Amino acid sequence: MLAVGLSPSRPAAMPAVRWPAWLFAAGAHVLVLLAAWRLVPLHPSARYLALNMWNYPAAHFLVQYDSLYFVAIAQHGYLVPGLPAGVPTVFFPWVPLLLAATRSVWVFLALQAIAFGACCWLVARVAVRWQSTPGFAAWAVWLFALNPALVYYSAPYAELWTMLGALAAVEWWCTKHPGLSALVSVGTALTQASGLLVGIIPLTEAVSALKAGDHRRLMAAVGWGMGLVVGVGLYMGYLGWRFGHPLWFSTEEGSSWWHAGWVVPGSGLWAGVKLAVAGISGYRMLVVMTLLLVVGLVAAVVRGRRATDPWVQGVAWYAVLGILLPMSFATATHPLHSTVRLLSDYFPAYLGLAALAVRYRGVGAGLLALFVLLGGYGSALYLHGVFFQ
Repeated sequence: MLAVGLSPSRPAAMPAVRWPAWLFAAGAHVLVLLAAWRLVPLHPSARYLALNMWNYPAAHFLVQYDSLYFVAIAQHGYLVPGLPAGVPTVFFPWVPLLLAATRSVWVFLALQAIAFGACCWLVARVAVRWQSTPGFAAWAVWLFALNPALVYYSAPYAELWTMLGALAAVEWWCTKHPGLSALVSVGTALTQASGLLVGIIPLTEAVSALKAGDHRRLMAAVGWGMGLVVGVGLYMGYLGWRFGHPLWFSTEEGSSWWHAGWVVPGSGLWAGVKLAVAGISGYRMLVVMTLLLVVGLVAAVVRGRRATDPWVQGVAWYAVLGILLPMSFATATHPLHSTVRLLSDYFPAYLGLAALAVRYRGVGAGLLALFVLLGGYGSALYLHGVFFQ
């Protein structure tokens, strides 16, 4: 699956991840998407799409739901025809900027495919450092590539770019390039609000450095964190200059358009469980997806909290936030709205599940088979215009 060696004591001596190995995982991701597109006979009515999206006629293939907002922002800026003022600002500017720069959705999708391959490679890199058990990195990268929300890592969504930024920052930090960690973090903060949570990793490094009296590492960690501050500051500055409302993206979440807000952590999942038991279509699948990803994040927390390396501890804290934020978000009409998609964007989930796969015989194969079924079915729903988040 993925050919990697044991984790060395020094990053400089780290063995290279062989190209064909992680590339196979990325290729399997594409095959699942194509199978979901061509083999599953779903034919939603135009009325269904019209009820869910204001510009449903523009939907096609991977451009569905939130992707339509990103494309519209790329074309019109944050004053989109047909939308109330402020509604588009909940979408951060990174994906619209790339769409505008490429001038074509298809060119953007090609760029995103390259970025996905880079993500697979970086997941393997982080996994090798995280745990040296043979086969561990293999499971991590395959579980990521075929995760239950896999369609959002090929569609024009922010999730891929947030994960890429987080992984790249960790990679450069571990290879002693903190300036590059800070630089990539500027872009990460521009992907979506949850991108700012990556800051818990440099914060953990900073606290550790302060305790050890390592001022050089302290300043490097502060610089990494400041990259995130600069990124969100650029977006806030734009909104303040253009509309006089620098926090519009935050206040708009609870508007009559979005009906989104924060709830007691886990209450949305409990509501989803009750709907699943009542036989409401789709909720059984969403509950299973949610629980699988939460198990992975919890396993990563347990592993990380026992570690002595500050960046590993920081990743564990990142996993804690990765549980709390998605499990605290809901809309008035959908208790598990975006929960699976948001959970999938925390790379520690795949490290935690990989640890279970190498520790317990048969768990990895079972997880991977279940991921393919869930991810393929969710992709089929999304690709054919049926709401799935």
